[in-house]
Amino acid sequence: RLNRTLCLQGLLSSIILFVEEGQDPGQEMTELKVEELILDLLQTNIRFFPTLFDFYRDWNVDLKEFMEDHFTENLSLSEFASYSGRSLATFKRDFLKITELSPAKWLMTRRLDLAENLLKENKLSIKQISYSVGFKTPAHFSTAFKKRHEMTPSEYRASNTGCN
Repeated sequence: RLNRTLCLQGLLSSIILFVEEGQDPGQEMTELKVEELILDLLQTNIRFFPTLFDFYRDWNVDLKEFMEDHFTENLSLSEFASYSGRSLATFKRDFLKITELSPAKWLMTRRLDLAENLLKENKLSIKQISYSVGFKTPAHFSTAFKKRHEMTPSEYRASNTGCN
């Protein structure tokens, strides 16, 4: 089931007008409506990417941009690969062309960098930060953070309060 978004409601209303009037919208309009539907679905939920990828001719994912846009999503490497339109092996190979780090190390680094900034802002709880940067559990976040900084997120926050 899809959430009733304003975009999807508007799209369906415009299609219903053609049906009710018994008019053929023509090839160009039909293609535009299909493209609009695909874009609306992709904005509704990232998990539509692999389902829709094969049907959207002109969609070519820039891997670096895709990863920057979605690194905080709680996804596996296989899901990142699939949503970027690649097999896992191709995803890893393409990833090494844009960075020296493996995808897993890049994700960990990027998530921990963001977490550091959020901890310095001191606005969100550590639990909220762990989920917002893409960790599955606060315990996993704390373990990874302590491994990198040799201190817990709480200790890091206390030692960096007021720092920019």
